Amino acid sequence: MALIISILAGTLSLPTTLYDLPVSNHGARVRLLLYKRGLESAVRVASPMELGGLRGEKYLSLNPQGKMPLLVDGDSCVWETDAICRHLLEKHAAEGDGPSLFPTSLAARTAAEVIVRHHDTYIGPIQGCLYKPAPPF
Repeated sequence: MALIISILAGTLSLPTTLYDLPVSNHGARVRLLLYKRGLESAVRVASPMELGGLRGEKYLSLNPQGKMPLLVDGDSCVWETDAICRHLLEKHAAEGDGPSLFPTSLAARTAAEVIVRHHDTYIGPIQGCLYKPAPPF
């Protein structure tokens, strides 16, 4: 009860939570960012099962796509990998002990964008076949 009162009164903030599983390649990108920036203690990593699973009512109320990863940060719910990474990098720009991970030159930023878009558009969608049973031939 004291926890609920503290949250309602604004005297206790819930930890930023990344809902993700180790099999998620998109979530791995966010976890890599956390480790490289030294932000492991700033973000709690939890299973989507805590919210009833990817198709659970509570999870879908936070992420209508029902996919991983999902970042819950106070009142903000962010569910696209690149958006999550940018959110965390902006929020924790002065924290952590790793590299900034923001390219400084236009050419480097453009190359990073191309790599991310290539993964998200062409590689990510076909990775699902790695986790499905083989068709009977």
